[in-house]
Amino acid sequence: MSEAQLAPQWQDWIVDNALAGVDAPELIETLVEGGVPEALARSEVSAILASPGLRAARKLNRRVDRRDALLGLLQTLERGHGRGIERVEGLSGDEFYARYVRHAQPVVLTDVARDWPAVSKWTPEYLGQVLGATKLQICEGRDQLEHPDRDYSRCVSTTTMAEYAAKVRAAGVTNDLYMIANNRVAEQPEFAPLFDDVGLDERYLTPKRACSFWFGPAGTRTPLHHDSCNILFCQLRGQKRFRMLAPWSARLADAAVGYYAGETLEQAIAAGERGYEVVLEPGEALYLPGWWWHEVLALDLSVSLSFLNFREPTTIELRGADATED
Repeated sequence: MSEAQLAPQWQDWIVDNALAGVDAPELIETLVEGGVPEALARSEVSAILASPGLRAARKLNRRVDRRDALLGLLQTLERGHGRGIERVEGLSGDEFYARYVRHAQPVVLTDVARDWPAVSKWTPEYLGQVLGATKLQICEGRDQLEHPDRDYSRCVSTTTMAEYAAKVRAAGVTNDLYMIANNRVAEQPEFAPLFDDVGLDERYLTPKRACSFWFGPAGTRTPLHHDSCNILFCQLRGQKRFRMLAPWSARLADAAVGYYAGETLEQAIAAGERGYEVVLEPGEALYLPGWWWHEVLALDLSVSLSFLNFREPTTIELRGADATED
């Protein structure tokens, strides 16, 4: 090994151990035992310990330690309150924002969409009839991808609603075929007639509609992930199961790949996280606060809408966070 340069792996090792509190003599001794010439070991350790980069890393470490302590406190409080996901109806807007939004607490609102015509009308046949020849994007061939949701653009194809509705009816139970929010069907002008079948609950939402549309067979699923915005998710046909974890886990956050968890919900629960589960019936809505981990499974052929146009600001803004969708 040249005395002029220390291998990057050793440099990283010095930094990691210095941050863990190992002093200079012990660092040098270990390097020498590993075959590093003593003069080079002393020079590199001295330079790294005096570097501005290490000072910045120590400052960041202290911030991360404080973050982890606060998240741990939130986990303890959340596990101790004993509440599951409540199902309520007749909730005023003020109660909704005071009891759930301001406490980042999910809740099922059983009466938001119960009387919407869409609950009875939005069959595949009806959607195919109303939108008919309308061109739209779907995801097909999802089963061929290891991460079909994260890499959804690799399985996007174009078809008509009539053709897609027929495929959904014939599909049975599968995750291979799905129309997801990223396909932005609800933004198309041709979708407007369907909004005659959808109400607007002004207790919670503004008249300026902002929503996304999902439509797929039984068996479609979205793996464990979080969104950066709060959502009012309305189930209009079939049942959807949501399994959730509170957002206070430093372990989940640090292992995430973008907005997707680095482990399954079962693994997270086995590691000590508290899981929650709700099954949404047609006409029910789930208020899902931003940053809550959740996975979703369609138990039946399913049609859903989600809304972002809340009456009061709800999004938790974090520096470096990008908006995402289920």
